Amino acid sequence: MSRVLDQADTRSPESRRRVDRAFVALCLGATSIAILALAVLLASIITQGAGAIDADFLTGRPASTPGDAGFGYPIVGSIAILVVCAIAGIPLGVATALFLEEFRPRSGALRPVHGVIQTNIRNLAGVPSIVYGVIGLTVFVRVFGLFGSPLQYERFTEILTDDGERIVGQLLPRELPAVDAFTAELGSVPVEARALPASIVEQLAGGETVSIDAAMELTDDFLFIVRAPELGEIAIDAFDVETDIGGSDPFLSRPITITLSAPPDADLGAEPTERLRTVLDGIVEVPRSRIADRRGQMDAVFIRRHRFTLDSGERLAGSIVGYDGDAPRLRDDRTGEMVSIDPATITAYHPDRMFTLGDEDWPVYIRLPLGPSVLAGGLTLMLVVLPIVIIASQEAIRSVPESRRAGAAALGATRWQAVWHTVLPGALPGILTGSILAMSRAIGETAPILVVGAATFVTIAPTNLMSEFSAMPLQIYDWSKRPEAVGFKPLAAGGIIVLLGVLLTFNAFAVALRQWLQRRSHS
Repeated sequence: MSRVLDQADTRSPESRRRVDRAFVALCLGATSIAILALAVLLASIITQGAGAIDADFLTGRPASTPGDAGFGYPIVGSIAILVVCAIAGIPLGVATALFLEEFRPRSGALRPVHGVIQTNIRNLAGVPSIVYGVIGLTVFVRVFGLFGSPLQYERFTEILTDDGERIVGQLLPRELPAVDAFTAELGSVPVEARALPASIVEQLAGGETVSIDAAMELTDDFLFIVRAPELGEIAIDAFDVETDIGGSDPFLSRPITITLSAPPDADLGAEPTERLRTVLDGIVEVPRSRIADRRGQMDAVFIRRHRFTLDSGERLAGSIVGYDGDAPRLRDDRTGEMVSIDPATITAYHPDRMFTLGDEDWPVYIRLPLGPSVLAGGLTLMLVVLPIVIIASQEAIRSVPESRRAGAAALGATRWQAVWHTVLPGALPGILTGSILAMSRAIGETAPILVVGAATFVTIAPTNLMSEFSAMPLQIYDWSKRPEAVGFKPLAAGGIIVLLGVLLTFNAFAVALRQWLQRRSHS
């Protein structure tokens, strides 16, 4: 120690000041280089992307051509998963912090456990976010495989008739009295005779072919709306479309040509029907006029296994792989063999449906397994930010003076009353600030939601917790890696500007909220 002091004493004050100035200059230089690089990057992004931001860009849906692509659905998707993340993560993080700080064991066997938990939480804050994506894929998307893979479920359509009968089966192609032909833009799509004006029906009945100019667009309900002066509007389920347009986006609005013709044996006055193949009754036709409600395709009935009891007492369970006439052909779970079951021998039938809670029309609708849904994405982001929320909340709780706790105890308050009425209000500014900053990190994450299966191209906005979704960082990533990136580069830059604006808004709101709460607590 004395030798170190002697060496320090031999250096002149001027020499020490030069070393200090050199170190400060080095730090300023490094900081300036970083700020300059950031400024150049921001200037480049703003220059390229400012012109792309307009009302259509902020509200439009993604598309495969730059002129039609928008950023609205990824914005809605980001907001949806962020709401799930905040509702699930903030209360859980704050509650954990309160337990670790205010109710930690003072002695006994649980004290080392508390230390292990505390250490692990701090370690988890430094884990790469893609690891949380893998955890989210296993825990939330696949639910540990307890309910099977979403790919194991068959889609069935459920029709409710006007007299209360429910018919569940696989939807078959419709047999319509007049068919053909949207041109290659839409593939071969049936057109119902009753949707046509009488003059066109007369032409078709005479064996003529009618060509009509029309316009087509996709709605948020995943329906193609075809508009023509002679036809008015015709709605077609997008799942009925077999597109063959070769490389361009089938969901873009565009002019099309409709070519209508009638088969020689068509009864143009017949009423269209829905055709379903049911497990027990074979093919069932339901007139359209009898249908009171229909659940199909997007909101289908999902069935994983079919369980039968036969009149011989034998029980079979498995997945249906086809039909021999009206007899379902089952792959037996026990033997793996194919078994054809005569419907007349079935005494009981119990399908194992996917677990659902709520209705498809509700925003709060859940089915298990969750699959790559808004709920799975939000819960995965919750895992990312949970350690940050816990640590920030703990620091805020520690900042509350011990005298407040002592005062509450002196007045006869229980520990929980002291925490709820004294500690938590005093820590609230720090808790909210840390939580908002954690949410700003969540909204910029790409890797976790990419792993859980978020879509890079969505044609409808999320409507409930089970909807597919995209997010702003994911859409920017998709635009930046496209082969035709020159056309999408301004869109990617515009998306970055929007994302930066959201992040800065979060941070500014956190600062303003903290200052307001601090002034309020001191007044």
